[in-house]
Amino acid sequence: MMRKESAGLPGGTEVALDAADCLTLQQVLQAFNSSISEEHAWALFYQGSRCFQKCIDEGTAYCLPTKLAHVVLHKDGTVHPRTLLHTGDDRSREKFNAEHEVSLNLVLALFVTIPIYGGR
Repeated sequence: MMRKESAGLPGGTEVALDAADCLTLQQVLQAFNSSISEEHAWALFYQGSRCFQKCIDEGTAYCLPTKLAHVVLHKDGTVHPRTLLHTGDDRSREKFNAEHEVSLNLVLALFVTIPIYGGR
């Protein structure tokens, strides 16, 4: 069942959690019509690293997160394993060859959203 959550700031976009109670980071930023702070980026990187290590250990990690729409967040604040899976028609996703590529791509995707690093 889809639940609609109200946007946080005027001008934001209304979003709905998917069937797995998740949103992409891009949807979150659009809903709040805002960027993230450096502290939030580090928190997301930590959550992402935990998720990625689990997926790599289980052999379920395949694709690099190269943009904000690839970073899938669960409503409890964790990064969802779907972040590393190739879903849908997005042919831009590359398979990763080494673990450090996953971390590097997540850092790049997150930090470009911070205003002092080139974000909005």
